[in-house]
Amino acid sequence: MISRRRWLAGWGLLSLTYVSLAVVRVLSDGDVGAAVVYLVAAAVTFGFAAAVIPFVVPRRSDDGDDDSSDGGPGPGGDEPEPPPWWPDFERDFRRHTDGRRGAPGGPPPPRERTPA
Repeated sequence: MISRRRWLAGWGLLSLTYVSLAVVRVLSDGDVGAAVVYLVAAAVTFGFAAAVIPFVVPRRSDDGDDDSSDGGPGPGGDEPEPPPWWPDFERDFRRHTDGRRGAPGGPPPPRERTPA
C-alpha cells in the first residue's frame, strides 16, 4: 500500500513539472501568458491532490490490532532482535558517559539545590 505521503509527493512532482515548464517558457520565449497557465495548472494539480488524497488513500490503523506482517517495526511487524553485543555496549557507554561528568568537553556536573 502506498502511503499518503508518497501519493502527495508524486502529485507534488507533477506540479513541480508544471512550474519548471513555466520557467522554461518564460526564459525561452518570454511568453508570460503561457507561463501563467502552467503555474495555474501546478496550483490546481497540487491543490486537487491535497484535497482528494485524504479521502482516496486509506489511513493506516495504529490501534495495535494490525496483524499484517509487513516486516517492519511496529504493530504486527517483525522487529529484529538486538544484536548480542548490544547490552554490553549500552552498559559500557553509560559507564563512559557517567564517568565524564565534570570533565572538559563533557556535560557539567549537576548543581546542588539550595532551599530558597
